[in-house]
Amino acid sequence: MKYCPTYYTDRGLRDDSWILKKIWDENTSQIIKWGIQSKSAWEWLTFTTEELGELAKAIADYEYGHGPREEVVKEAIQVATLALKIAEMFERNIVANRADADEEYIDTIL
Repeated sequence: MKYCPTYYTDRGLRDDSWILKKIWDENTSQIIKWGIQSKSAWEWLTFTTEELGELAKAIADYEYGHGPREEVVKEAIQVATLALKIAEMFERNIVANRADADEEYIDTIL
């Protein structure tokens, strides 16, 4: 069977409210599961790369006809969440140094 790719069009994130909610929910899930984490930039990149690999697999499964579209969305949201966490840490120069600040932060988002 010959593979014929499907082409997808960037919509410019015009209807982004659902995406932002999914990212917020994923962020909360990650914090509940793993707690507030302090890792090196390389470790954050490793986590993101691992999730990107899962996204690549979900896309391959979907494109070759036996994977659900929802799995692609789920993995893309996980990649986006980690990428945005990295952007936030670097933009705000967040450096781990206070455990009590972590607890205060958890209380504000849960």
